[in-house]
Amino acid sequence: MTEAEAIETLSILGANGATYFTLFTTFTFAYLTVAYFVGASLTRFQCIAVSAIYFFTASMMGASTMVYVDTFAALKARELTIMNESWIGNLVTWPTVVTIMLASMMLISLYFMYDVRRRANYSHDT
Repeated sequence: MTEAEAIETLSILGANGATYFTLFTTFTFAYLTVAYFVGASLTRFQCIAVSAIYFFTASMMGASTMVYVDTFAALKARELTIMNESWIGNLVTWPTVVTIMLASMMLISLYFMYDVRRRANYSHDT
């Protein structure tokens, strides 16, 4: 593959990864909004349904993000281009960072819903 083809492919992979991360973030903020504004008033079934929908859709977008980030890193390592000279691109292992970030965001969001409901139940009991 020529350098121009590699740069174009890397750009496409980066754009696709960013798109899936944007969708992941959108789903996460929508879930957090639901949790904050109506989480305490949801029935147990509604909470489980909303959380399951969030978990599966965010997992799909997160996995897609990881595929594109990992593929980007593999192609960047295999093909020598001007992009290899970017210090930020060589600073950390991006696939690991993205994976940890996505998993952390999902777990924190699910805990947030749990905490909102727990606090609402606690305030009703006292």
